[in-house]
Amino acid sequence: MKSVIRKGLIWSGISLVIMSGILIYAWFNVPRDVDLPVHWGISGEPDRFLPFAGAMWSLSAPALISVGIAVLFAVLPWIDPRKVNLEKSRKAYLFGWIGTLAIMTGVTALMTASMMATGEGLSTSFVSKIILAGVAIFLIGIGNFLPKTRSNWFVGIRTPWTLSSDFTWEKTHRAGGWLFVLSGLIALPFAVLGSGYWQLTILPLILATVAFLLGYSWWVWREAPDRTS
Repeated sequence: MKSVIRKGLIWSGISLVIMSGILIYAWFNVPRDVDLPVHWGISGEPDRFLPFAGAMWSLSAPALISVGIAVLFAVLPWIDPRKVNLEKSRKAYLFGWIGTLAIMTGVTALMTASMMATGEGLSTSFVSKIILAGVAIFLIGIGNFLPKTRSNWFVGIRTPWTLSSDFTWEKTHRAGGWLFVLSGLIALPFAVLGSGYWQLTILPLILATVAFLLGYSWWVWREAPDRTS
C-alpha cells in the first residue's frame, strides 16, 4: 500500500495547493460589503448568509476537512487487520481518496463562484446542481470499483455478514456495484435538470441502496458455504 499512500498524498498536496489558491483569490476578490452565501436549501437557492469574515471561515472548511481526509487515508492501511485484502482493494481505496478530495476542491471553487455571483446580483442555484451532479458521478465511479474489493475493515460494504464471509462479501459487492452505478445514472439528470426536491433524488436512492444491501448481505450469508456460525 506504500505506493497508494504516496499517490494519495501527492494528490492531497495538489488539491490543497489548488484550494489555497482559490482561498487567496477569494480573500482579495470576494465583495466585503454584502452578506455571502454559505449554505444552500432544497430549492437550490442559498438559505444562509454570513459577513465576509464568517464566510471566509466557511470557505476554508473543505480545505481543513481535506487535511483530515489525507491523514485518515494515510493511516488506515497501517492499522487494518486485513491489510493484505486492503492491498487487493487499492484501486477502490485510491479512487475514494482522490474522489473525496475532488469533491472538496469543487465545493471550494463553487462556493467562491457563488460569493462572486452574489456580489454581482446573480443567481447561485448552479452550486447545488453541480455539487449533486459531482456526487452522482462519484457514485458511478464507486460502483465500478466495489466488485473489485476484498474483505477489509475500512473500504466497502461492511456488515457483520460481509465481514464474516468472503462469499457474502463478494456477492454483496457485486450487487452493490450495479446498484451504485444505477443510482448515480438515475440521479445525474435530476441533479442537473431538476429543481427543488427532484434535485435531491440522489438521497433516497442512496438510502434505499444501503438498506437493500444491508438486508441482502444477511440473506446471502444465511446460505454462504464459508459462514462462520
